Amino acid sequence: MKKTSSLLLFVALISSLTLLGACKKAEEPGGETAEAPAAQPAEAPSEAPAAAETPYEAADVTGGGSLSGSVKLAGDVPPPAPLEITKDAAVCGMGKHPSEALMTGAGGVVQLAVVQLTNISKGKALDAGKTLVLDQKKCKYDPHVQLVPVNSIVEVKNSDPVLHNVHAYFGETETLFNIAQPFQGQTTQRSLTRPGVVHVKCDAHPWMSAYFVVQAHPYYAVSDKAGNFKISDIPPGTYKVKVWHEYLGSQEQDVTIEGGKDAKADFQLTKS
Repeated sequence: MKKTSSLLLFVALISSLTLLGACKKAEEPGGETAEAPAAQPAEAPSEAPAAAETPYEAADVTGGGSLSGSVKLAGDVPPPAPLEITKDAAVCGMGKHPSEALMTGAGGVVQLAVVQLTNISKGKALDAGKTLVLDQKKCKYDPHVQLVPVNSIVEVKNSDPVLHNVHAYFGETETLFNIAQPFQGQTTQRSLTRPGVVHVKCDAHPWMSAYFVVQAHPYYAVSDKAGNFKISDIPPGTYKVKVWHEYLGSQEQDVTIEGGKDAKADFQLTKS
């Protein structure tokens, strides 16, 4: 009995020493058990939200000025390719339709260009909390470009008797929402909580396209059918003003706003 107990004690001691040696080996460089990899920082967003560099504060504006101007083509610009309508002919039509990616008027004026101050940090309050509508009519989005105060609700409506699949991208790569609307009259609401450009497409009809331009301040406008724009109640100061267009790209210039006066900023865009 004593011999058996001694033998068991000896085996247990040998096992403990073997286990201890294995643990020490794992802790040493070159051991069989590697350390857990260090946590990697998250990747930065592919496109920083617009206006994120300058936090905005709402305040009363007295003695403000305004900014007005025009957006035109700089010389001859090749038009975008026409849209190929290929399905649901009874609703969408068929053949080639003009693209809304570049809409111009007499004298080369450019419609639907978004003009904004990019470095304003304080001014009139943003009219947030609104509900805006994006409709789908005859397989087109209406309106094509829409300005949206941040934290507003957008209601997407299907006025067509065919399936639409509304796919919204932030910065062209990040999906914000992807919703199927198979029924005529169906509506879906979503909140847009980040400033930036949101591109809306239809996975069922690839020619359909629209844009939400989401802003954290109210100092922006979209050029009208005559290519003109105006932004009012701007606190006096020097700012950067930027124009963005889906087909022609962007351009920026400095502008000085004086109280009670209207500053001018005209842009001439070309296809880069």
